[in-house]
Amino acid sequence: MDRALMSFLVELATSPRALAAFMTDRETYLDGTGLSDEAKRAVMSGDRNTIAALAGGGRAMFTSSRPTYMAARPMYKKKAAKKKAAKKKAAKKK
Repeated sequence: MDRALMSFLVELATSPRALAAFMTDRETYLDGTGLSDEAKRAVMSGDRNTIAALAGGGRAMFTSSRPTYMAARPMYKKKAAKKKAAKKKAAKKK
């Protein structure tokens, strides 16, 4: 597991400023991270599977092409809608 890569990914996921700086100039930002050349190449390639493998998470680390907060949101809405429908159905039976 590449701890520097994991720290880098967590920083991008949790810091809007870090993400903005990375998106503005990726190469310059990567030069200041202390990542290995292999990790830098993986990040620049955008290949999720390679990044996940280097980070130690395997393929399951990235299950969606959207950021996690966006991928989880529709699932939450579906569950909430099911609960609401079940409550309505239960209220009709009474």
